[in-house]
Amino acid sequence: QSVEPLPVVPRSEGQPAESSGAMTVSYRGTESVDGREAHVIHVAPENDTASYEQTVWVDTERFFPLKKRTAWTTDGERTVVTTTYTDVSYDTGVSEAVFTPDFPDDTTVTAPETPETRTYESVSALEADTDIRVPEPDIPPGYELQFATRTQGEIRGVGLRYVNRTSLLTVAKYNYTYPSTGGDEQVTIDGRQAQLSRGPTSSLSWSCERYRYTVRGEGVSADRLIAVGQSIGCPAGE
Repeated sequence: QSVEPLPVVPRSEGQPAESSGAMTVSYRGTESVDGREAHVIHVAPENDTASYEQTVWVDTERFFPLKKRTAWTTDGERTVVTTTYTDVSYDTGVSEAVFTPDFPDDTTVTAPETPETRTYESVSALEADTDIRVPEPDIPPGYELQFATRTQGEIRGVGLRYVNRTSLLTVAKYNYTYPSTGGDEQVTIDGRQAQLSRGPTSSLSWSCERYRYTVRGEGVSADRLIAVGQSIGCPAGE
């Protein structure tokens, strides 16, 4: 399982990235989680464990994460989030036929179109391969572009992914709009109502004329997300 955020965030969730010495990973033996034995793995920056740390309890038999504790400090405020899975069982004897629907003979089954996503090493490479105007966010100092993406299908869009030593910022733009409702807070971006949701991964979303934008962050304050969103706004014609 991947452990995020890391200085270099993996493109595949199943393959952890190398930290090049910026992070330390330590093994802390085994503990019991809801009656199951689990390996305890701790991840933290070498020089500043207060900024971010994560502990994962991994099942010793099936290597499934049974528990995760993530703690970080943003603008002097300490946040700790712990997730625990209970009543975990494997190979319960449920037949695969249980998950196979029994369709009538005259039923027509169609598969939905699967979006195609392509990855680029730079913004310029993405711009050369899409007709969607790529956002130009004001990213705080210390972040680097990890990669950019283009998605094609029924919903088309572009994305940017930035990382620093302890946090992650992503920007997405896609051709699907709807009113911004719900969330923890309503804010205004370029005269448009935006939805702000707080948590381990916070997000800010708003719709313009033709496109919807979403800015997400791990280990990033809500104020920083809003500042990035305001730098994007609603460009003319969008």
